[in-house]
Amino acid sequence: MNDNRAAGACECDVNCEPECAATGRVNDTGVAGVSKIALGATGATVAACAACCVLPLAWPAVGLVLSGTAIGMLETSQPWLIIISLVFVAMAWIMVWRKSRVTGRRTKSATWLVLGVATMLLAIALCWREIEPLLIAALGGDG
Repeated sequence: MNDNRAAGACECDVNCEPECAATGRVNDTGVAGVSKIALGATGATVAACAACCVLPLAWPAVGLVLSGTAIGMLETSQPWLIIISLVFVAMAWIMVWRKSRVTGRRTKSATWLVLGVATMLLAIALCWREIEPLLIAALGGDG
């Protein structure tokens, strides 16, 4: 076996260093390149699978989580939002009334309709804590 090493033959199968007979080490420069290619190919495969298979399943879950979080945040800020809404709706009524008094012209019916709907929605928001149990009971839920 020593004779084969002296003649330049290596015990390793591929990528031997030129001095294999003296060192017995495998040249690993090709291994790093192959490892990078394998890593890149695996990453591309995962990205392709995520794009066509996983993402369509993940987006609804992400949407539900985000909407649940948003609803929770809105519920905790409900008192402030109602106060802000009261101020804005009252200011809108005052501005429309003043504008019609100053100009002497009638306000368009679309403006009255929008202000009426805003006021109705605000009234529903103010009474929601009383309305909600009735709606849940009417829909057959546990109120």
